[in-house]
Amino acid sequence: MAETNKSGIKLPKQFWMIILANSRWDAGGGGNSAHQYARAMSKRNIPYLFVKPSDAGKACWFIRNGGVSFARPTVFCSLPTPNYFEICRYLKKQGCRIIYRIVDRWDSMPYNYWYDIRRERSLIELADICYASSTALARRFAKIRADIKILLNAVDIDRFCKRPLRRPADLKLGVITIGFWGSFWQEWFDWLLIKTAAAKRPNWYFNLIGGDPQRIG
Repeated sequence: MAETNKSGIKLPKQFWMIILANSRWDAGGGGNSAHQYARAMSKRNIPYLFVKPSDAGKACWFIRNGGVSFARPTVFCSLPTPNYFEICRYLKKQGCRIIYRIVDRWDSMPYNYWYDIRRERSLIELADICYASSTALARRFAKIRADIKILLNAVDIDRFCKRPLRRPADLKLGVITIGFWGSFWQEWFDWLLIKTAAAKRPNWYFNLIGGDPQRIG
C-alpha cells in the first residue's frame, strides 16, 4: 500500500530501511555502500527511503512531521552531517535501529566545513551497530566504543562478471603495464605518484579508468 504526502508523491506506507546516503543516486557509478544497500533492498522487494545529502533538510522535516508512517525502520548512515544526525537521533527515540559506518577521516577532507568530530562521536555512541572501513578508523574511535566492527571496502562483482573479458582497443602495453579503475576524487588519488613513476619509467604504461579527473598540471 502507498499513501500520498503533501507534495503529491506516492510513497510506500511503511519503510523497512532509511538509507542516508553520502552521494546522490547516480554519483560515482552507483558503487558506494548506500547504493549497495538500496540494490539489496530492491532485489528483495523491501521498501526503503533513499535520501541524498542535498535533500537531507527536506527529509529531516518530512520525517519529523509525520509525512509517512514508519514501521520502526532500520536507519543506515555513513555521513555525520547535522541533518543526518538529527534524523538518526529522532528515529532512535522512536525505537528505530541505527547503523553507522565510519567511512573516512572527514577532518582531513576538503570542503569539510560541515564536519564536527563531536557530532560524529555522538553518532557513534548513538548507533546500535557501528562498523568502520579500516582498522585505523576503528582504532581512532576505540575509546568511545570497543565493539566497532571492521567491514572493508569491497567490489561489486555483478558489474564485472557479466561482461565478456575482451582486451580494450585502447589498452597500452609496456614493459610493465599498470591498470587502475576507481575514483580520482580530490586527495583520494595520488596524481603526483603516477606522474613521478611515469617520468622515471618511460617504458611503463599506466591505464587509468575513472570519472572526472582534476587537472594535474
